[in-house]
Amino acid sequence: MLITERITKIATKTILKNASADLEATQGKMKNGFTSVESALEKVLKVYDTAFGKGYLVKKYSYKLTVYSEESGYSRSVKYKRPTVRCTVRVVGGKIREIAFERDELYPEQTVWSKVFTDGYETRKDALTRFLGTDHPFRTGDENATWDSMLHSMRDFAVYG
Repeated sequence: MLITERITKIATKTILKNASADLEATQGKMKNGFTSVESALEKVLKVYDTAFGKGYLVKKYSYKLTVYSEESGYSRSVKYKRPTVRCTVRVVGGKIREIAFERDELYPEQTVWSKVFTDGYETRKDALTRFLGTDHPFRTGDENATWDSMLHSMRDFAVYG
């Protein structure tokens, strides 16, 4: 399946239209940015496929993916920061719901990776259950503390990247 066909299956035209306007406003005349929204989504889909393969998780839960147009800063001898564009995509149930672009800067010799983050209680619960192999892996000293209260109070974490 072509990448453009896949993008149109998981994102609506209005989201793509708003994303292209956002990219244009964010990027401006920057040389280190994405060439188009499709090129950013191509990177997003590569990260998504690497993180999940063709598993059942993709259809059920909500994830946030972050990709960069440039993934490494200049060499150590250069004193300037490298401008880059960060694309953050929220995927819910296998469909793209949000696309946001932001300017970012990379320090000399800094390297960033594309990441997939959990997005909410259910996603955190599923990711930890898969990782630990059980639904309630430990018993705390405090009887009032439960597995669910821990999952509700913890932050989202990277499942890939």
